Amino acid sequence: MSSSTHGELNLVPYLDIVTTLTILFLAITAYAAEAFDLHRLDTDVPGYTPVGDGSPLRVDVEHDGFRVVSGDRVSRLPREADAYPYTALTRELRALRPGTDGSASAVVTASSGVPYATVVATLDAMRSDEAGAIFPRVALGAAVQNVQ
Repeated sequence: MSSSTHGELNLVPYLDIVTTLTILFLAITAYAAEAFDLHRLDTDVPGYTPVGDGSPLRVDVEHDGFRVVSGDRVSRLPREADAYPYTALTRELRALRPGTDGSASAVVTASSGVPYATVVATLDAMRSDEAGAIFPRVALGAAVQNVQ
C-alpha cells in the first residue's frame, strides 16, 4: 500500500502578518505626516518685496509668448520664429526693476502644456543680466484659465 499525503498550505498566519503590517504602516505614515508636517507645502517667497506700486510682478508663460503684469501695466512679448523672446523679457524686466540690489521678488505662471524647459529658461532670463541681479527670488504660481 502506498500512502500519499496531501499537504495543504495554511495561509492564515501569512494573512495575519500582512494585515498587521498594513495597519502598522498606515499608522506610521499618518504619524510621520503629522509629526514632520509633510502634508503642507510652503510656497511663500522668503523676504518678499513687491515691485513699484506694491503689486507683485507676474510673468505668464503662454503658448504664444510672455505676458508681463506689473500693477495696471500689462506687456505682451510674442514668440518670434517659433522661439520665446528671452532677451526681450530680460530687457523688459530690467526696465521695470532698474536697481541691482536683488531684493525684489516675482511670480511666474505657466499655461498647461508649456514645456518645463521653457519655464526653467524663463526663470534664468528673469534672474539676472550683465548689469546684475533682476529677480533672483521667483515663486512659481498656478495659471488660472478663464472658462466662458
